[in-house]
Amino acid sequence: MSAPAPATARAASWTFSATHRSVPQTRHAIRAQPADGNLHHTRPSADLLVSELGANAVEHAPGLVRLSMSAAGGRPRSAWGSGPTGGGTAVWFALPVPAAPDA
Repeated sequence: MSAPAPATARAASWTFSATHRSVPQTRHAIRAQPADGNLHHTRPSADLLVSELGANAVEHAPGLVRLSMSAAGGRPRSAWGSGPTGGGTAVWFALPVPAAPDA
């Protein structure tokens, strides 16, 4: 696993070798991020999705696996997609973040 790229509190990126050992490393990378606001509500779903996408990447894509995470408000529901990149295919997902309760 590479060290996280320079990141804000809302975004980070990592590169892993495409081996089965890297799948738990991807989950650890996500769990190690600060859970500011209501992001902690998305962690169980993010863990599952990162595990599934990581395992699929290891199974079907030789070389390196890149994991990027960013948090952006305003998404009312879950979404996912894929598309070509210069070096392969990007597969992504977005999870809704519940609104913060009024203080």
